[in-house]
Amino acid sequence: MSTDRPPEGAHFRLAGPLEVRRVPSTGSAFRKPGLRGLLTGALIALPFFAHAQEPAADAAAQGKQVYNRNCARCHGYELVNPGTTFDLRFFPPDDKGRFLNSVKTGKNAMPAWGDVFSDPEIETLWAYIMATQPR
Repeated sequence: MSTDRPPEGAHFRLAGPLEVRRVPSTGSAFRKPGLRGLLTGALIALPFFAHAQEPAADAAAQGKQVYNRNCARCHGYELVNPGTTFDLRFFPPDDKGRFLNSVKTGKNAMPAWGDVFSDPEIETLWAYIMATQPR
């Protein structure tokens, strides 16, 4: 009796455009716990983590441009505070809502920028400030 299902443990690979060949199974790193499985998983995941850093770096670079054009005159070049305003280098990372609100609606002597900056531009400012924080 023939079935359409492959034998248990069989592995297949594409041999050509429409040809599939059976490859002998030597076991799978994903089914066996241990160092081999961890290393295989890490190697597979590495490009995804590396790629995830790129958008954050791009956003920070864009945020730096927005900052230099609009914010540096009060908050200082490269976020180095001239002593007259809040030092953004030490803005609490867990207080993004406060940052967004301050930029959009203003605070004390700082004017509201909500009509000047788009939400994505404000997000890039946040990315720039978070990327330059002392660790």
